[in-house]
Amino acid sequence: MESSYATEVSSPEARLKNVLIADDKDYWPRFMKETLSAEFPGIGRFTLLSKASEALSCALAEKPGLIVLDIEFKNEADTGINVAEKIWQQHKSALIIICSNHTAESYVRQLYQAMPEGASYGYIVKENIPTYLVKAVNTILEGDCFIDPEVQRVVQKLQHSEYNLTQGEFEALVCATLGYTDDTAGKLLHIGDRAMQARLRSVYSKFGIPDKNSADAGLLNPRARASWLALKRGMLTLADLKSWAEGFAEKSAACGISMDLR
Repeated sequence: MESSYATEVSSPEARLKNVLIADDKDYWPRFMKETLSAEFPGIGRFTLLSKASEALSCALAEKPGLIVLDIEFKNEADTGINVAEKIWQQHKSALIIICSNHTAESYVRQLYQAMPEGASYGYIVKENIPTYLVKAVNTILEGDCFIDPEVQRVVQKLQHSEYNLTQGEFEALVCATLGYTDDTAGKLLHIGDRAMQARLRSVYSKFGIPDKNSADAGLLNPRARASWLALKRGMLTLADLKSWAEGFAEKSAACGISMDLR
């Protein structure tokens, strides 16, 4: 049985006996500590860390009542979302707030894929922390989720199937953006050329890119256009692409590919 963060307590605020804040910058952790101390005087201990690896170890060992994570940590492979996912894998009831400078769809997609069903979480844009931090904490303490209004529009887009990509379509888009041929992508994704092409056609349709039978078909290269739109809309970031390329490079030999795909 999972060891739970959500011990039986008389009130939601009683869960905040200890708080973990992880960010590789100094300002926001200190600001959040001061804000939460004033609003929730019952908090007994704050742990402020600057490394993703330290945050993960602390969270798993000490089970803080609230965990606040930045997304990006300098010179570390794990992001705050990766850390959150690893925590949730062992403790589904952990209360986690992600704070970030980013509103890109890529990060929202990653968070949605990482969180378990029924998780209580928050996502706040850093410049809005003074406005929304306390509200976010109160919201997730009640078992709900808080999404910064600047990020909410991205969430709404992801809920529309005509815009949102399936995981298979997203993987095909990544491969196209990295410059892989249909044959290479098919080997990596364990699908045939036709399946790869079908996924890309679906991406083009959702992106409004003219198909080959359209009068405007000759004006654009569909693969390049889809890659550009994905980067422009924040569906993909350079950090995402680097991570995907490294992951594909690790599995390329097993797929019969000798070239370094990074």
